[in-house]
Amino acid sequence: MLNKLSKYKDNDGSLFPLSLEDIPFEVKRIFFITETPRSVIRGKHAHRVTQQIFICVKGKIQVLLGEGWDAYCYILNPGDYVYIPEMTWDEQRYLEEDSVALVLCSTEYNPNDYIYYKEQLIREKSNEN
Repeated sequence: MLNKLSKYKDNDGSLFPLSLEDIPFEVKRIFFITETPRSVIRGKHAHRVTQQIFICVKGKIQVLLGEGWDAYCYILNPGDYVYIPEMTWDEQRYLEEDSVALVLCSTEYNPNDYIYYKEQLIREKSNEN
């Protein structure tokens, strides 16, 4: 679901606060993505354990969550964010050259947490049930 941060604007600029109460996990890692060419698709993976909050800081970013018929597409502008649960396929297309994303993660980086093929994600999710 698309969420919006509160925005406080005055002559000195805009402020978008994010309360820790808005994050459904303890933040263990933070990173940002910048200098991504327009229309490049990033992400293209899922995480077995990691949950994320994906925030558009600048520009415009299209975020696809889910796989197959269960996919949802969101257009994020500055101050918009989406929650990405574990075992959820995600892709991001940077619609403007100067777009910037900030990502909050529930875990430290672990290469074994990544699933790079949708078919593998579907298999692992069906084995959970």
